[in-house]
Amino acid sequence: MTDNTNQLKKPQDIVFWAKTDYANMIAINMRKDIAKYFGMPAEVEVGGFPGDEMRPIRVHYFGSDSEFQAMTKYISGHYSFGVDRGEQ
Repeated sequence: MTDNTNQLKKPQDIVFWAKTDYANMIAINMRKDIAKYFGMPAEVEVGGFPGDEMRPIRVHYFGSDSEFQAMTKYISGHYSFGVDRGEQ
């Protein structure tokens, strides 16, 4: 039963925080990597304002829980957001 629940595809969101200087560049690369490595395009939006010190990068992905966890782990391990972990 748990395996079927984990494989059910549904819309899921996660937010990463990045320094303003890097946010747009990171978002563009995230879109490419998610499509390439996870086989499904994701909506990746940069929020906030250009004058903000940090800006949120919202990733909206349609996939299973296990796919979403793998994608989140990949992003966290492959990107440097310019923000200390304590600030996120």
